[in-house]
Amino acid sequence: MRNVSSVAILALVTLISLVGCSKSNPEAADPIEEAGSRAAAVSAEEILQLASVSLAASPTLRFDFRIEESHGDKTSLFVGEGLTASMEGSRRRIRLDGLSSDPNDESLEPAPRIVVDDGVIVTVVDHHDGVEWGSPLYRAGGILFQVWSGKFMNSLAAPEVLPALVGLGPTVLEDRQADGVLCHVLEMPIPGGVIGTVLVGKEDGLPRRAILEAEGFRSQTDLSGYVAEASEIPLAEFAVANDPGFDTREFTLGGPAPGTPAPDFELEAADGSTVTLAELSGKVVILDFWATWCIPCRASMVEVQELYSELGDRPFEVVSVTYQEAGDPAAMIEELGITYPWYNGDAIAAPYGVPQSGLPSMFLIGPDGKVLDYFYGYTGEESAARLRAGVETALAAI
Repeated sequence: MRNVSSVAILALVTLISLVGCSKSNPEAADPIEEAGSRAAAVSAEEILQLASVSLAASPTLRFDFRIEESHGDKTSLFVGEGLTASMEGSRRRIRLDGLSSDPNDESLEPAPRIVVDDGVIVTVVDHHDGVEWGSPLYRAGGILFQVWSGKFMNSLAAPEVLPALVGLGPTVLEDRQADGVLCHVLEMPIPGGVIGTVLVGKEDGLPRRAILEAEGFRSQTDLSGYVAEASEIPLAEFAVANDPGFDTREFTLGGPAPGTPAPDFELEAADGSTVTLAELSGKVVILDFWATWCIPCRASMVEVQELYSELGDRPFEVVSVTYQEAGDPAAMIEELGITYPWYNGDAIAAPYGVPQSGLPSMFLIGPDGKVLDYFYGYTGEESAARLRAGVETALAAI
C-alpha cells in the first residue's frame, strides 16, 4: 500500500476518528472559520484522549453526518443520521442511514445507503447499484466500512484506539470555529502523503470534522447534532433487512472469496527452490503476504510459525510471500525465528487483491485448492484464534 489510492482506503484507517463541525441541517456544511483565538496550552495526546473518553462515555450516541469525497474528477456525497451504541468489550456498534449522490452528476438521483457494523459483520446496502455487500470484520469488514462511510467513522466504533494516533506526530494548531463550535485542531501526516486536519469540540470533547487531503484526493466528514442517551440499544436496531432482488456479494477487494478456487501460483525462493499451488494439492495451505515495513505482520508471522511448528508433520504447508519489499526479509525471518520457506510474492499479489487490501493479507486454502477463509489485517487474539480453528478444522476433514 504505497500508493495514494491504497492509503485512502487503508492507511487512512489510522485516522479513524476526529471529525468536524456542521450545522444541525447536514445538507450544508459551512467552511471552517478561524476563531481568532490562540490554542490553549493543551497537548495532542490530551486532545486525543479527550475525544476517546467523550465518545466512549455514553451508552448511546445519535448524530447527523455529512461525508463528501473527491478522487480526481469523481465526487461522492453521503448525508444522513447515525447511531452508535456500546457493546461488550471496548468496541461499539455503529449504523449510518442516509442518501448517497454525486454532486457533479445531476442525472444521478440520490439513493438510500445503509452502512452497519454490528461488532461482527459489516453490511452495506447500496440502492444505486442494487447490491448488498458484506464481510466479517476479521476479513474485509473494516475496509468495507471505511470505503462506504468515509475515512474516519471507525473511530466511533473503536474510540479506545484514538490515543495511539499520537504516534503519527500531530501538531496542535490554533483553535478554530466550525459552524459556531469552538474546536481543538490537530494536523497530522499520514503514511502515503496524506495530511489530516482534525477538529474536536473544546466543551464536549466530541469529534466534529476531519479533512484528509492528498494529491488527487480529498475527504471531509462533518458530525453534528449529537444526542447522548443513557439507555442501551437492542441489537435488533443494527439488523439489516434483505432487499428482494438485491445482489448479495462478499466484499474481497478483488481477491478470491471463500469457496472459490485460489489463483494459481509458481514462486521461487532465494535459494532457487520453487513451489506451485498444484504441488500442494491435498494439503491445507496458509498463503501469507507480508513485508519488513509492515508492523502487524510481525505478530501474525509469529502465530503462523507456532502453527507450523505444531502441525508441520501433518498435511499442512505455509507459503510465505513478500510484497513490495525494500528491506531485508532474511534478517527479519532470522530475527523472528521463522523456519518455513519464504518467496517473493509481487507477481501473484494482484489476483489475491493485495494491492487494495494491504498487509498482512492471509489466505487459508483447502486440500482441493479452494479458499476456506481469508484475513485482511491482524487483530491479535481474535485473528490468531480464527486462523488456528480454521487450520485444525480443515485438517480434521482430510
